[in-house]
Order: sequence, then C-alpha cells, then structure tokens
Amino acid sequence: MRSREIPENKIIFITGSTRFKRFYEEHAFNLTLQWNIVLIPTVYEHAEGLTFDKDTKRRLKDMDKPKILLADEVFVINPEGYIGHSTMEDIQFAQSQGKKTTYLEEPKAE
Repeated sequence: MRSREIPENKIIFITGSTRFKRFYEEHAFNLTLQWNIVLIPTVYEHAEGLTFDKDTKRRLKDMDKPKILLADEVFVINPEGYIGHSTMEDIQFAQSQGKKTTYLEEPKAE
C-alpha cells in the first residue's frame, strides 16, 4: 500500500531487446497517456550501436530487477514474438515475484 502522497497510478516496467527502442518509446508514450508510471531503459545498446564490456552489460541488466520489484506489471516488447535470453530472465524474475506480465505480441513457442 502506497502512502497518501503517492498517487495510485499503476507502475509498468517495459522490457525487451534494446534493438526495439522505437517500440519502447511508442509504448511508454501510450502507457503514460493512460496515466501509468512507466519504467524503461535509458541505455539502448543495440539500437544505438553501443558496445559495452561484459561487466557493464551485466550491471546494466541487473538494474532491471529493482525496476521489476517496483512495478505492478511488466510489459514485454517482443515484435514477431521474439524474446531473447536477457528478456526471458526479466520475465522469469517478474513471474517469480508474482508480477503480471503482458506482451506486445504472443510469444513464439519454444
């Protein structure tokens, strides 16, 4: 339960491959206009052609867990059903915490 000073807006964390930056921006915009508080990455390694060492990649990925814990729901950006390894880690962690998980598209069967 949140304090009286904090609005009761739903908090949504968006996850997916960072190559889909355009999808993140579009859905963050739309979800915000539906009065949700939206948590998204601020570093889009793939979309921006950035290269990080293994430690930096892991540390950036580890920052997703506190965002998931803060969120009421996790929204998965998965065009054409694509879900990569690190996105699957986020989904599994969210589900282990009892977080509602919704998808842009139906996930592909394994």
